[in-house]
Amino acid sequence: MVQFIPMNMNKKAFALSIVLWIVAALLVGVAALTVFSKDSVHLSEKLNNKLLTQLKVENILESLKFYIITADYDNNSLINKTLISFPKKLIVDGRWYNIDKTTKISIHDTSGLLNIRTYPTKYIASMITTDKQKQIRYTIIDSIADWRDKNHIVELNGAEQSTYKLKKGLKYKVRNTMAIQDVEELKLIHGIDKLEQKQWNKFKKYLYYGRTSSINLALLDKKNISFLLGISQSYAQTLVNIRKDDINEFKQIISKLPKYNDDLMSFGLSKQFRIEIQATINNAKTILTTIIDFKQARNKQYTTIEYMIK
Repeated sequence: MVQFIPMNMNKKAFALSIVLWIVAALLVGVAALTVFSKDSVHLSEKLNNKLLTQLKVENILESLKFYIITADYDNNSLINKTLISFPKKLIVDGRWYNIDKTTKISIHDTSGLLNIRTYPTKYIASMITTDKQKQIRYTIIDSIADWRDKNHIVELNGAEQSTYKLKKGLKYKVRNTMAIQDVEELKLIHGIDKLEQKQWNKFKKYLYYGRTSSINLALLDKKNISFLLGISQSYAQTLVNIRKDDINEFKQIISKLPKYNDDLMSFGLSKQFRIEIQATINNAKTILTTIIDFKQARNKQYTTIEYMIK
């Protein structure tokens, strides 16, 4: 016996299915909107944190400028008790100081750095390599010489234009002048370009390009002192230990060494600083690096030479 379902019940069942599909679609839409909103909130939070870190490093730099301008100083430090948030004494050899839980600063007087415009090639090559990399050291010395000289005669371990073009397939040319223009230019030179990035980054922090100043022996580490004065690193370390306790005794000993040159070497600050400021909030990080000359000129309290924020 066939049982007939009333027409109105069929309509109700069809309407119910439509409603259920609509509800399901709305739920999917709400879920998608929730996910999208959540991602937007996270993105907005990250962007806000990034902006906050940028504002923070810029504010710290302005405070630091005031600190430096109003500070007293000795052979290797800035001394200022006016700003509570900063240390009363900042040793300007590149070490890091925590300003608060999210921010730290590093200041390096350029008299304690290697100026690529004037620093001897053999010292650059020795500083950039280890004792186990003597062949690379010789390659760097000769390649820098070839990079600077005007002839096309290749030094024993060097590289002229043919090396870069044929063996390396590079499009840039050898400079053929003494004036290397930037720290990063060194990384293009044969030998140095073979160094691991980690080794290069470690060395690069000791380099700068800018106004020439005498080399401040009160800021140099044992390796630099060893190379400059032609003494062993163990003796250089002994001198560094003496320097910590008695700077005057350190000066007296240094000034009697055969390779000490008072025209090139000193025990005072240049007051030209390479400054790095880092601020971190959650996963957002901003790094500000700058070189500022605080020697007054033409009624200017300071001159910004380089500035980069990322």
